[in-house]
Amino acid sequence: MVDSSDERDFRRMSVQCEATFRKVGQQPTRRGAVDNLSAAGLLLICDEPLQPGDQIEVTIQAAGGRAAPYRAIVDVVRVDVGAGGTYRAGCSTRELLS
Repeated sequence: MVDSSDERDFRRMSVQCEATFRKVGQQPTRRGAVDNLSAAGLLLICDEPLQPGDQIEVTIQAAGGRAAPYRAIVDVVRVDVGAGGTYRAGCSTRELLS
């Protein structure tokens, strides 16, 4: 854990990459972007109106496919409406998938 001025347990890494996601138990898969990532969660930007309490499965593929994808089930904790009708969903990691 890290002692930081914003009182977070883990530092955020700026990743700004494409992601796919879907609500758990539902189809279809949608496209979005991950703005930042930490050991505890991520910030997903999408055009899907997510709600706090939603559980989603997120997949992030490394550029060029050089590493295994990051796959996780996350809980949506908060959602802010961004410019152009986008949604910025703060998510807490529930489970890492293999």
